[in-house]
Amino acid sequence: MEPNLSSSNTQHLLEEQPPTTTTKSRGKLALIPLVFLIFFEVSGGPYGEESAVGAAGPLWAILGFLIFPFIWSIPEALITAELATAFPGNGGFVIWAHQAFGPFWGSLMGSWKFLTGVLNLASYPVLCIDYLKLVFPVFSSGVPRYIAMLVSTLVLSFLNYTGLAIVGYTAVTLGASTLAGEVEQPQKNFPIALLSAGVLTCLGYLVPLLAATGAIPLSQVDWTDGYFAYVAEMVAGRWLKFWMEAGACLSVIGLYEAQLSSCAYQVLGMADLGFLPQFFGDEIEVV
Repeated sequence: MEPNLSSSNTQHLLEEQPPTTTTKSRGKLALIPLVFLIFFEVSGGPYGEESAVGAAGPLWAILGFLIFPFIWSIPEALITAELATAFPGNGGFVIWAHQAFGPFWGSLMGSWKFLTGVLNLASYPVLCIDYLKLVFPVFSSGVPRYIAMLVSTLVLSFLNYTGLAIVGYTAVTLGASTLAGEVEQPQKNFPIALLSAGVLTCLGYLVPLLAATGAIPLSQVDWTDGYFAYVAEMVAGRWLKFWMEAGACLSVIGLYEAQLSSCAYQVLGMADLGFLPQFFGDEIEVV
């Protein structure tokens, strides 16, 4: 009887929101913004896949992006959908580890993931400015580069601060399990969103790769990061190269927003579970 009582208490904790916060609850995240948040959480577009062609050639690269989703991405998405709908609270895998192995391993999982999130997030403003400097050379070095990185970090972080729904719709205009508690009807919407984001990710990798490798003669040694922009210039001129570079910059912005949201709601979930002080779970209403 004792294990059942412990499981019941834990489940009650997951379903109840902490009563200590006095702020109003934000609006729930709808299906379409959720799809694009997941897309940017795991992909963000084809930028960076050029090195696969350079390493293995176009045939193996295409086969890899075609087959790999069936042996890794789809099974992982199914597991995520099952667990996120079974435990629809903020925290995602922190909740799952807590349920399976206890609070110590749940807390450790959350701490490790938060650390990796901080390291990843620190790289995105740098990548964004690296793309911008191709259009605006003033950002290549010196004080303007550091100011641009600081301003981009502050602006993008403030956008995230304004609310998850705004971030989600920003991701839509630009082109996760830790925030399942903020999703409308998570048992229904989360599996649909995961499937849709998976299909969108596969097409986002395969269609540009098929088009680029079929449009120009193969020079495998040239296929390094950023080569899609040069292919675009060879096929259609500088205007398409400009839009490819702009798309890469927007992709980095989407990745930053999605991962910052994921980290923020993971911390909220850890506070709800008692792994962090309660004030980490307080939400401030932005008017």
